[in-house]
Amino acid sequence: MNRNSIEKINYRSILFVGLFAFLMLSSFGLLPSNALPIAVASVLPTPTGLSATAVSISQINLSWTAPLNNTGVSGYQIERSINGSSSWSTIASNTGSISTSYSDKGLVSHTTYTYRVSAIYSGVGISSPSNTASATTPIIAPQPPTGLTATAASASQINLSWIAPSDNGGSAITGYQIERSTDRGATWATTVSNTG
Repeated sequence: MNRNSIEKINYRSILFVGLFAFLMLSSFGLLPSNALPIAVASVLPTPTGLSATAVSISQINLSWTAPLNNTGVSGYQIERSINGSSSWSTIASNTGSISTSYSDKGLVSHTTYTYRVSAIYSGVGISSPSNTASATTPIIAPQPPTGLTATAASASQINLSWIAPSDNGGSAITGYQIERSTDRGATWATTVSNTG
């Protein structure tokens, strides 16, 4: 008998024992009838070794280890939490695949995302969640402003104007730092640290 056959028998045996125990306890009034989904989830093998890696400012890749070599698994449910929140949102209710990797795209830079994965067993139910894994999308400096011009408005005033960066690096620009040189660029002094 090969390993997959043994795993399949073990998976079915675990599920059978769990359901039998549930039916016995509920028949004596020791468990409410709505406890079935919880009972099923508690005996279904769970994915392990979840890891999360930020590969760009807008994408995090996930990978995990399948339970029981994917025996009985038809897909995975993937949930996400943002910036340490205790609430979870489902980003994939069923991947429809036994692949143990997933790419979460369209994210915001400089943000921490936490994930967990549950296995979906066709015709049976869904397992408890895996371990959690977190990754933070990087922050990238914006492109520099362009088209700077300086116009003397009076004996004591020079007006500056420029064009905002075409790429803000994924974060809103909240101000500009302005520096001035009186020796043709040999040394610089900050005249405004943040225009706000």
